[in-house]
Amino acid sequence: YGIDTSLKDEAAKYLQQVQKAHAMYEGVVLSSNKPPGMVNSKKKPFNLLKLKSLLDLLIGEYKFRFGEYRDDNHISSYIGHFVGQRIIRPWRARMMERRFRNLYVRSKDLPLLNYAFFPLHTEPEVTLSVYSKPYRNQIEAARLFSHNLPIGMKLVVKEHPWAIGRRPLSYYLKLMEIPNVLLAHPGLNSRELASHARLITVIAGSVGLEGSMLKKPAIVLGQTPYNFLPNSMIRYAENPERLGYEIQDLLENYEYNEAALLSYISAVMNNSVSIDFYSRLLRRPGVYRENQQQADIDEDKERQNQIERLAKYLINRYNIFVSASSNLSNIE
Repeated sequence: YGIDTSLKDEAAKYLQQVQKAHAMYEGVVLSSNKPPGMVNSKKKPFNLLKLKSLLDLLIGEYKFRFGEYRDDNHISSYIGHFVGQRIIRPWRARMMERRFRNLYVRSKDLPLLNYAFFPLHTEPEVTLSVYSKPYRNQIEAARLFSHNLPIGMKLVVKEHPWAIGRRPLSYYLKLMEIPNVLLAHPGLNSRELASHARLITVIAGSVGLEGSMLKKPAIVLGQTPYNFLPNSMIRYAENPERLGYEIQDLLENYEYNEAALLSYISAVMNNSVSIDFYSRLLRRPGVYRENQQQADIDEDKERQNQIERLAKYLINRYNIFVSASSNLSNIE
């Protein structure tokens, strides 16, 4: 209702693309057993560029300790960040690979398993910290799902690519202590895990929506924009005490509703703006962007165009909000 036909056609095209290929969104980190930024890194000889980076690091640390950043709690230690990114995270990733090498669920195992897929969130993340506060302890969320699955169904847990090397080994050991829980190899992508799963279980991640596009039933614990899709597809488990019933009922009465899904996608497109927020505007390295290898694009010019496009969109949304608020006040 009220959505242009061309937009509905675009939504249908996007749905077909997801069902045939993938649902990777701009800014997502590709699956790997290495921390982001270390996937394709190779040791390079020391040069002047590295010397400049070292000087920048020391200057930044001085500002953090004694200078203009001293009282800014949004800025952390430059040296601490460097040590974490370049030493601690790679070391933790190697320890994780060594410890779980023979325990990981791998691609060849998926067709043989009866399982629900549970992707972890990276932390901190607004989806978890703001919209899903009761489930910020993801280990306990996994335990909740595991204890409420049908007999014989496993819970396959996968780490978020952005979190590789962030959590200590003890975190995963606690996960593995939960009955019914298996750990997926970090290099497995979520698409493959979702495709073979009998059920998608999420706190509030986008994998729940991708699962619905792949015609998989999904159980959601937290608040998500797609919760208002038919509960025959997506089930919001508002009461954790009824989670077992909700899972069983969804599995028995699942019904794919493509019309509702297309309406949702169309509405999102109608109220969005097309920009490369993470890769271009924030210039975050190592993240996915469609058509990333286009050589004929002037990056600086395209970035400026997208900033202006975003500004116009935000102004328009603000004006709509003000107008709606004014109309509501007049009615009252």
